[in-house]
Amino acid sequence: MAPPAELSARSPSRAELLAALSIAIDLGLGQPAEHMLRSALIATKIADRLGLDRPQRDCCYYTALIMWIGCHADSHEYARWFGDDIAV
Repeated sequence: MAPPAELSARSPSRAELLAALSIAIDLGLGQPAEHMLRSALIATKIADRLGLDRPQRDCCYYTALIMWIGCHADSHEYARWFGDDIAV
């Protein structure tokens, strides 16, 4: 039995890959789910209001989506040194 057409294999887009990565960043930073996705949407709306062209808006979107990449890599060390910031 063949899989439905909507489940057929295809390569994910750059936006899909970075959106998935941004959700992992949210988890690592202790942020609510899809926090960075909302930030990217807000950045895009601001770019629209500023009258930026398509490549500039795209840059705002992708930058906002992954701007905290890697910032959670040492969060366990900070929690050990200073305590859990969420508990405070």
